[in-house]
Amino acid sequence: MRWNNLIVLGAVVAIFLFARTCTDRLREKIFDTEIVRAGEEYLGQWSGRTADAFYHIRLKRDGSFSGRRVQNGQTDTTSTNGKYEIVEVGEAAFYPRLLAIATGGDTLLNHYLASITPCGSTVTKVDRMVLKANSRYDTVSFLFYRVSPEDLERVQAEDMSDAPPPPTKDALPARELMALSACTDLPCVQRFMKDYATDFLHASKGEFAARHRSVVIDTLGNELIMPLSTIYIDVNPQAHWRLAHTLHRAELHLQLMEEFKQMGFSLIDSGYYRGQPVKRARLKSDLYPGWVLYIGATHQPWNLKGLYRNVTWKCYVFEMYREN
Repeated sequence: MRWNNLIVLGAVVAIFLFARTCTDRLREKIFDTEIVRAGEEYLGQWSGRTADAFYHIRLKRDGSFSGRRVQNGQTDTTSTNGKYEIVEVGEAAFYPRLLAIATGGDTLLNHYLASITPCGSTVTKVDRMVLKANSRYDTVSFLFYRVSPEDLERVQAEDMSDAPPPPTKDALPARELMALSACTDLPCVQRFMKDYATDFLHASKGEFAARHRSVVIDTLGNELIMPLSTIYIDVNPQAHWRLAHTLHRAELHLQLMEEFKQMGFSLIDSGYYRGQPVKRARLKSDLYPGWVLYIGATHQPWNLKGLYRNVTWKCYVFEMYREN
C-alpha cells in the first residue's frame, strides 16, 4: 500500500511539472518573455550601467540573445544579436562563464557569473546578476538588474541607498594585526573579522579580502584591479597553523613596516622559517616579548589558494606568532 501511494504521488508530481512546463512555454510564446524557474535564473532581460555606457541584454531560452548599448553622453544605440552559452569551469574556485558571441563572430561577453539572485528569493527587491572578468576576486564587476531600461535609474538609486558604507581600510594596522594574530583557530578569526566586515569580504572558508579594489602593477607592467590585501588562514586540519596578512602594494608594505618599527620591532635575522619556501625577515620587539614578526616578499604567498592561483605581482606577507 505504501509503495502504491508513493507511485501515485510521483505520477501526480510528474504530471504537474509537465503541465507547468507546457504552460510556461505557451506563456513565453504569447507574451514574448522568459518564465524563470530554479536553475535558469540567468534567463530574461537584464539592464545595467557602467562608467562608460548603458547596457540591456536579453538571454533567451533557445540560446540566442539580443543586446543594446548606448555610450554615456550619446543617443546612438548599438544593437547586437547572437548566441550565448553558460560554460562550466572545472576548478571549484571559479564561477561558470557567460559566453556571448555576436552573429558576426565577435565576442561580446566572456565573464564569470559571480552571483545571481536565486529564483523566489525575497532578500532583494529586484533580481541582480554580477559578472566578473576573472574569478572570485575579479577585476571590475558588472552589475545587471532584471528590469526594463526605463526602470534602471530608479532601481540603481534605491540599491545605492541600501548599500553598506564604503571601506575605510586597505589593510589591517599593525596593532590590529597583532590582536588578530593572537587567534589560534578559525572560529576566533571569524569572530574578530566580524568587526571589520565593512573593510574585508569573507570570500570563503579561511579567506578574507579587502573590499577596496584598486590598481596593482604586476611584474610585466600590466594594470590589475584587485583587493589591496588579503587575510588567509590555513584551514587544513593536518597543516601547521598559519595566518598571513598579504599586501599587494609596496606603499602599503612600507606603511605597515613603519607602524611595526614604531612598536619597537627590529630585525633579528632572516631565513626560511615555519616551513615556508620563501626567505623572510624575522623581527622582535622588547615592548612585546614573546611575539615574532615574519615579513617576506614573494610571488607565491600561498600554494594555489584563492586569489593566488596565478600570481604575476609581488606580494608582501606579514605573519605574527607567539614564540613556543
